[in-house]
Amino acid sequence: MFQPLAPSGAQLASWYAYMGRNPANLLVSPLLRRRLTRRLLDVGCGGGGLLRVAASLGWTAHGTEISATCCALLRPMLGERLHEGTLASAPFEAGTFDVAIMTEVIEHLVDPLEYARAAHRLLAPGGALLLTTPNIRGASARLLGTAWEAVGDEHLAYFDRTSMRVLLRRAGFSDVRITLTSLDIRAVVARLRGTLRPKPEGASRPIPTAEVETAPPRDGLAARVRAGLVDHSMEMVNRVVGGLRLGDNMRVLAIKS
Repeated sequence: MFQPLAPSGAQLASWYAYMGRNPANLLVSPLLRRRLTRRLLDVGCGGGGLLRVAASLGWTAHGTEISATCCALLRPMLGERLHEGTLASAPFEAGTFDVAIMTEVIEHLVDPLEYARAAHRLLAPGGALLLTTPNIRGASARLLGTAWEAVGDEHLAYFDRTSMRVLLRRAGFSDVRITLTSLDIRAVVARLRGTLRPKPEGASRPIPTAEVETAPPRDGLAARVRAGLVDHSMEMVNRVVGGLRLGDNMRVLAIKS
């Protein structure tokens, strides 16, 4: 459907001459401000992969990181939106972030509660904390014990559903939702067959920079098909272990009221 008579360019412009004199067009409502300034904080942002994707989707991305080498890489992109140090010492204004993300971070911390409280302080009302961490009550942890790859020197704290809820509620979050996913199928099968090999000494420690190699990216139809099959298989596994509450990984959503 359309109007039968189209106005000329001059006539169309004259219709909207009032807009510059309308005070409503000069004001930014709280709702509009929030929609135009979605702010995301990636805690322990590493090399910044998540931040780059978030920025491409319209988020104003901030990060914290204790690795000096990672910060040197990210500083040109983020500037003052990058804090080199702990979350508790970050100079960001309280109550300004819509989302804070901790991907495989909280298990590395000496004081997880301090970080959880800092995230709560920095989030705006209604803001969300998203985090992932190993589930110490999952199938792999139960079957493999300390042979599980998630058990290592750099992991200082381990959580299950109960302890995670306690942590986040003490930090001030009232709405905590937890989903259990993933299963280390190869390691579990190896343990059941009695062929699981112990981890080499130092295997759980970070890899030195000189030993890191970048694998060439895979592309093409075959790679996409393989990726699709892997995603489908993982989704099926996640449904099963999630229903049984035996997933190796916790995905946590905590809302600040």
